[in-house]
Amino acid sequence: MNTIHNLPRPGAPHMDNLCATILQCDEHNRREWLNLDRIAKHQGFDPASFAARFAELQTQMSLQPCGECEK
Repeated sequence: MNTIHNLPRPGAPHMDNLCATILQCDEHNRREWLNLDRIAKHQGFDPASFAARFAELQTQMSLQPCGECEK
């Protein structure tokens, strides 16, 4: 399974790349401001599966060190 640190990347599943792109632009795309169901429907994904994968990648991202002092 892909982890957030190597996404987005060519060849990764479209859903993973989309979630990673949204999460990496978090200052503009906070989850509470997003309509994940609408995004999923427009991308042809099952809304429940998209929300679950988004939450999984969001958790992975929050566990990644974000600076030199956290490594």
